Amino acid sequence: AAAPAARVAAPPAAPAAEKPLAQTGADKTVDECVECNAAAAERDASLTPDEVLLRLKAGNERYCKNEPGKPPLSLNEKQALTVTQKPLVGLLSCADSRVPVELIFGAGPGDLFIARNAGNVFAPSTAASLD
Repeated sequence: AAAPAARVAAPPAAPAAEKPLAQTGADKTVDECVECNAAAAERDASLTPDEVLLRLKAGNERYCKNEPGKPPLSLNEKQALTVTQKPLVGLLSCADSRVPVELIFGAGPGDLFIARNAGNVFAPSTAASLD
């Protein structure tokens, strides 16, 4: 009797190339982006501290699962961010380049105000920055 043929596992499929995330406001003018930012800031102003914390935790959970974060900003969205600053929350973080705070919380430019210093020390100068 002939020996059974050996089974050879197929090589693993190559990972699919990641598609770049679509820009969020690619079709909006700078003025429209400014209006969108103002509307978002107005909505965010009504959030309770617990709701803000839930949003940060949800963004962190997405980061931990390696899910995509915010899509890249269009040029007009970037320009709109220069008009005003209305971040959702202020955070104190270590001055360490290995801690990408916006990424860790699933946020984008302008979403968080981050004060960084050595050792996460809450000093008067840090308090003034976050006030």
